[in-house]
Amino acid sequence: MKAVSSVRRFSLPLLLAGEGGGEGRPQAGSGAGWNINACAAHSLSLTLAPRGKSGKEKGFSLLEILVAFAIAAMALGLLYQIMGSNARQVGSLVDHERAMLLAESLLDVQRAVPEAGLNETGQAAGYTWQIESHPYPTPAQQSAPNAVPLHEVRVTVQWGEGAGRQFTLTSVRPQARPLPPGLQ
Repeated sequence: MKAVSSVRRFSLPLLLAGEGGGEGRPQAGSGAGWNINACAAHSLSLTLAPRGKSGKEKGFSLLEILVAFAIAAMALGLLYQIMGSNARQVGSLVDHERAMLLAESLLDVQRAVPEAGLNETGQAAGYTWQIESHPYPTPAQQSAPNAVPLHEVRVTVQWGEGAGRQFTLTSVRPQARPLPPGLQ
C-alpha cells in the first residue's frame, strides 16, 4: 500500500496571483498554510501543507520529550536496581549453600562421638566453623543401662564481614564404644 502525501503543489500563471494580494490565502485557524515562491518570470509555485488543530506543526514539544525521557530514566533506574539486588541475592545464596555443604561434611565425619564429647574449631575457604557436642538424655538410657548414650552434635559455620552470617546444623550421634581389651 502506498502512502498518500498530504502536501499539494500548484503552479499558477503570474497574472492570476497579481492583483488583490490577499485573495486565496487561508483564514487564521483554518489548519493549512500557503507557501508562495516565484519559480519563473511568468508563474508562481504554491504549496499547501496541513497543520495541527491549533495551527501549530505536528509532533512532540520539547517538554513532552523531556517528560518521556525522565519517565524512561526512572524506569531504567528501577530496572538496574532490581537486577543489582538479584545479583547480590544470588551471591548470598551461593555463600549459604557452601556453608551448608561444609556443615554437612563436618557432621558426616563424626559418625560416633568420643565419650569426652566434641569441641573443635577451624577455618576452610573463608568460612569459620565450630563443632561441639553435649550428652543427649533419653528415657531408654535410664531404663536400660547398656543402651548406647547419645550426643547432640551442633555444627556452626560463619562467614561474611565480622562473621555476620551463620548457619547451624544439629543432629544426634551415638557415643563411640570403647574397643574390648583384646582388640585395641
